[in-house]
Amino acid sequence: MSIIVSCNRGHNASTTLLVDGEVIFYLEEERLTRFKRDGTPLMGLAKVFDFVDYIDELVICHTHREGPQSDWTGEDIYKSWIRKLSRGKFEFNVTCIDTIHHQMHAACGFVHSGFDTAACVIADGAGSFLQSDAYDGCTLFEFETIFKAKKPLTFEQVYKHLGTDKSVGFNLVDEDTGTYVTEHPGIVKAYEAVTRYCGFQSIDAGKLMGLSPYGKPNPKLPPIIRDGFVNRDLFMPNYPNGAYIICDRYPGMFSVDEESSQRGKQKGEYSENQKDLAYAIQEASEIYIGDLIQKAVDITRKKKLLLLFSLLLL
Repeated sequence: MSIIVSCNRGHNASTTLLVDGEVIFYLEEERLTRFKRDGTPLMGLAKVFDFVDYIDELVICHTHREGPQSDWTGEDIYKSWIRKLSRGKFEFNVTCIDTIHHQMHAACGFVHSGFDTAACVIADGAGSFLQSDAYDGCTLFEFETIFKAKKPLTFEQVYKHLGTDKSVGFNLVDEDTGTYVTEHPGIVKAYEAVTRYCGFQSIDAGKLMGLSPYGKPNPKLPPIIRDGFVNRDLFMPNYPNGAYIICDRYPGMFSVDEESSQRGKQKGEYSENQKDLAYAIQEASEIYIGDLIQKAVDITRKKKLLLLFSLLLL
């Protein structure tokens, strides 16, 4: 019998138990802790042993390898937690999946699609944290990726937009895989910034989408997209989580006071500026993603598409 436990250790942390390839349970940590979007799935991992008395493999999924360690032993906290729960009665393997975040998005969609082949379009806030010797060794983040997927489970990358908060300009780094590195944040970061400006948490994309119909086109707002990329003069990404509107650059248009006016309130009275900004980012996102979808069709020549987005709602 094969027993595999997999955990996602980021926000909305979760645990999955598989026995001989059958999913016994999938459980988000917040269901046990009653803390919304809770991370570090220790409760979920403990739940595993309500069903089995040993495991063969622990799979730890995230966007990077660095994480908390157990005091004294220096072990990865999740490996240490399983060892403690098992009281050392069995040995198990540990596999980390943390450099192919966008491919994981693609795999989740493709496996359940029923398609033999398809184009996978992924848009994300940061994705995997990729280390590079170029650009002074800065970390690169995954923003948008297009894969050509084919059964049984192969993914050919045909486009990827990587970025950093460093001033690196625009660079084509691998023509064969269509990989670009820029200083421009992805569209999800812009969505996060506007979500925050309207008084929500950066991750509350659904709430911003709900606010957007109350806005209207406002020609006084600075462009969200400029020359095909997110306007770096308007948005300041905070990698890996969140982003901000650069209020100081647009005095009289944006202010820190307006940004914080609704934060933490259950029922907000939003300014016309906030509502118009919500409208603008929703419209810009739809156009941006539409262009990305067209790019996927043009490159892959596939008519079947899988759209896999992080936070962004269309």
